[in-house]
Amino acid sequence: MKASWERFLKEGDIYYNYMINNFDSMINDIPNNFSIIDGIYRYIKDTDKMTEIYGEEIEKELIPWIKKEYEYGRLFDKTLWKPFRDQSALLSMYYGYRYLFTYKENIYQLALIDEIDLDENNRMNKYYCFVLALYGWKEEGSSMLQPYKDSIIPEDNIMPQKHWIYQ
Repeated sequence: MKASWERFLKEGDIYYNYMINNFDSMINDIPNNFSIIDGIYRYIKDTDKMTEIYGEEIEKELIPWIKKEYEYGRLFDKTLWKPFRDQSALLSMYYGYRYLFTYKENIYQLALIDEIDLDENNRMNKYYCFVLALYGWKEEGSSMLQPYKDSIIPEDNIMPQKHWIYQ
């Protein structure tokens, strides 16, 4: 497992460098590539259906939020980014941001993933894009993060240390 974690750290550097060198184009591409993916908890909600139903609404709030994170000077702070393993296979990862984005009752982690696209000559092109990883949700009358109630919903929008150190 240590070897794969080292690989994830190296991949994370690639994701991070891509983001800082292509930030403007990545922001402009969000409407074309937006999706919600499973986060640290797998299969807690149908993220494909969430993307389909709420995607356009979320995008309208997400893009200004990302720009504010950039203006605050946090978005390019590398200490606020790290790899998170895919919980189903542990062989792939997404690159996650520590500050959390809230839309209605749902709490998301901003993430970078890689995608493969075919050009007009059927050549594969790899690119990176922003997505949201579902982290959990708020439930009326509870201060605990749902569904597992294993941490308090962070008022400062920072992922709790117990989840941040997860590898």
